Amino acid sequence: MDSADDGRPSPWVPPRPAQPEHLKELFEPGTRIATSFESEMTVSAIRNIATLRVPSGRLVVADALTEGHGAVRELADRIPPGEYRMQGAVVAYEGTYEDECFPVVEDVAVRLLLAEEPVVSWELALTAEDDARLLRDGEIFGFDTDGAAGSFSDAAHWEVLADQYRRYLVEQEDGAGESLGDGHIRTTDEATDSDLVSSCTGGDGTYPVWLGRSSTGQLACVVVVVGYLPELRLL
Repeated sequence: MDSADDGRPSPWVPPRPAQPEHLKELFEPGTRIATSFESEMTVSAIRNIATLRVPSGRLVVADALTEGHGAVRELADRIPPGEYRMQGAVVAYEGTYEDECFPVVEDVAVRLLLAEEPVVSWELALTAEDDARLLRDGEIFGFDTDGAAGSFSDAAHWEVLADQYRRYLVEQEDGAGESLGDGHIRTTDEATDSDLVSSCTGGDGTYPVWLGRSSTGQLACVVVVVGYLPELRLL
């Protein structure tokens, strides 16, 4: 253990999990950003993807096709039962391939908008089983995906909604779900008025989920960065 200047042991300081980078700015049209791969991108729009119904007030953020321990991550924080807008942060930039330039437009983050209050703080979303004390500096908890996708869903009806998602995507059962365009898929359980809406991610791996809170501590949004944004910085 480190010692203080007067020789006494320093108090233990819990490690900090990885922190979100510029989440607020990703949802502000006109923001100019850069990464180690792209020298300039502009947030061109905030796109409404779908309305998500969460009648139980319990939220899952997970990939419906990924199985195994911890694959279904129900957030410990509850939200008021209701309907919420799911939105995508759209960036535009000029891509190149074999000396050819072409315009690129893609979603780099998705959020479930819970309130119109401005976000003043961010925190890592946890499940009831997560113990933040186990995280070392820079580590995160998140959902795993083997299929480059993730979903927001009502937790109480996850099994039904995820099964429909698998039937629609894998078994190609048309009536089990619907394509919303740009890689988004929705499944619905009309018996409970609940939904699952999926988005593509930049690849397989583990994706952290971030909670945005207002100045009153109210949950304002739930965000996942789905694009690959290494060394993200503002311009």
